[in-house]
Amino acid sequence: MSKHIHAPAARDLAGWIAGEFDFSQFSEAAKHSPIHRHGPIALVPLRNLALNYSALKEGRREFDISLVEPSAVLHDEHGLLLLSLTGPSQSLVCPVRASKEERSGFQPLPDLRFFSSEVMAYGQRVARGKQYRCTQCQSSHIPLPRFKTVLVTGSEVIAAAGLPISLTLPGADHEHIPWVSPEQCWDSVWVLGGLLSDPFKVLQAIYGLHHGGLVFLLDLGTLPLVTGESASSVFTRLNELVYKLVQSLRSRNKGYTRVFVLPPVIHMGHEALALNQVAIGPFNNLVFAQLLELQLFIDRRNCESMGGYMSTPLQRWGELVSTKFSQMSRDSMDRIVGKVNVRVNPSATLGVEGVLHLRPEYLHTTVSTLVAFVAAHPRASW
Repeated sequence: MSKHIHAPAARDLAGWIAGEFDFSQFSEAAKHSPIHRHGPIALVPLRNLALNYSALKEGRREFDISLVEPSAVLHDEHGLLLLSLTGPSQSLVCPVRASKEERSGFQPLPDLRFFSSEVMAYGQRVARGKQYRCTQCQSSHIPLPRFKTVLVTGSEVIAAAGLPISLTLPGADHEHIPWVSPEQCWDSVWVLGGLLSDPFKVLQAIYGLHHGGLVFLLDLGTLPLVTGESASSVFTRLNELVYKLVQSLRSRNKGYTRVFVLPPVIHMGHEALALNQVAIGPFNNLVFAQLLELQLFIDRRNCESMGGYMSTPLQRWGELVSTKFSQMSRDSMDRIVGKVNVRVNPSATLGVEGVLHLRPEYLHTTVSTLVAFVAAHPRASW
């Protein structure tokens, strides 16, 4: 170990930790994040520091987080703590801020902005050393797990699955989020703009050197459709992303990569839906038609990957918020007819101004069920 401590990379990292960044420009909560406290750093050395050095250390005294709720290190009053890729080769990770409108994903941004629970965990490993515990399962994840599941989304709310709070309902009661087993943990990556941005570059920066199996769950189809892109175009781009993740993300000898694409979350009622801090919907007929068409494309492909099964957690993802149901009634001529309607699921609650918000406990259950399902089918993939 001593030869690593005196290596140039170790000295550079020690110098990075010694220099303090103005975290106050973000928020008071950001002081618990070494990345926000010490500023830009190359992602690869940060990963090496987190996984190779800090596991043998006691943690740094400057980060007094013993009284902080575990998931509080991932967010502040503005939402999830954001990072961006910067530098000549986009190899540096830098803390950034974003307005609610920018967080919605529809505004063009000058850089690749994202949230990554994996990268934030690197910072917490530096801060806590041997006392580091995963915010989902309370495990140290040492040794590193043989495979990792990654939920990739364009929704800040879905990326926050596992937090006890609602990012879009400030002041709402905290909900109980049970610990999962270490094998059922997942990483969350929220790429601002989703498919309107460049999720492949973000994922390659984070996982390009990862050793072990990777399973990606892609929830990226909604935003392009809302901006007017066709379902067939989005489906084509999703397939291209799947191919790049399997073939080009990293060297084949580092592990096997599997990918699943999730259907868009559709609510056919008249309420708006808060998937980000700026709600979207209700949609016009054209957007609804494209959402349903993309859902059909993806459900068919998932059915093929699952050996013909149609009713799986993959297909049910699109019904996260609401479902259609029919009931028998009599018309004006006393004939029995079936009437169809939309039922809002217990996973959502109606807030002010007719906006539906996802409930943290139900969202966590849905994602953890999905993670367990794909883990139980190790040969399936797109």
